[in-house]
Amino acid sequence: MENNNQGKTYCTKACASCSIREKLNCQGCMNGPGREIDGDCALARCCRDKGHDTCESCTRSGDCDLFLRRRELPEERQRLREDAAAVREQLTRRAKLMCGRLRVLFWLIIVSGVFGGLTSDSLFDWNVLHQMVITVIISLITAVYGVILLGFRHETEMFKKAGLYNILSGALGIAVSAMIYCGAGLWSLLCSLPAAVLMLFAAYFEFYGYQVATYDLDFELSEKWNFIKKLSVALKLLPGASLLLMLLLPLIATLLQLAVLVGNVVISVMILVYLWRTAKYFGEYLDENTAEAKV
Repeated sequence: MENNNQGKTYCTKACASCSIREKLNCQGCMNGPGREIDGDCALARCCRDKGHDTCESCTRSGDCDLFLRRRELPEERQRLREDAAAVREQLTRRAKLMCGRLRVLFWLIIVSGVFGGLTSDSLFDWNVLHQMVITVIISLITAVYGVILLGFRHETEMFKKAGLYNILSGALGIAVSAMIYCGAGLWSLLCSLPAAVLMLFAAYFEFYGYQVATYDLDFELSEKWNFIKKLSVALKLLPGASLLLMLLLPLIATLLQLAVLVGNVVISVMILVYLWRTAKYFGEYLDENTAEAKV
């Protein structure tokens, strides 16, 4: 039945004049790119939607952009297919690289948070040595976190920056701990400020990296990372603003500090949720592609 349509086209262009027909192994417009179910020809779709058998019966064919470009459409469709294939290949490689490692980052954040809780003076009465050991462990976790992010550097430059900033921040954290243990309180305070700035940039570029890496995977997920990126930066800048307000408007500054505390809890949960969800989406993408390859 399909063979009756061999060589027939919606746009009336002769199949023999198509420069890439053999390359695409095309069976003709109505059996190939122009077919109704899964064809990818916009001109054929337009023709069917308006109820025409061919473009010749359409009164607008003389000024129709699709009709006037009908000789270029096969090449455009081929380019779109190649672009889509390139995106699938990129996502498959990215999923294989990031899926498992994102789960490692998830657990590193939790472990770091547990050790961070151990540094609380109100909960534990550690001596200086114990405090230093815990801080060094947290700093080492930060550095390892940065090394893993560096492994994603080929996916986007953002991960390279995030990784380097985490590593530098971890190194500074160890230096600050050593200074505190040695009694160099002033120097430790001076080093704490650049460490905080480094973590600000590290968080910004990490979340920016996730935003870029998930754009072709799931646009809604990419937008969530964009929101987390903006909220994270705002929460890291607000403490400085609250210190300035403390001199002028103490009540407002106190409320702002409370909002920052609540915000930090919320964003920490969001980061964990979407980090795990990103790993899950990449895993599902790999499973789907594996299943399609077996069919």
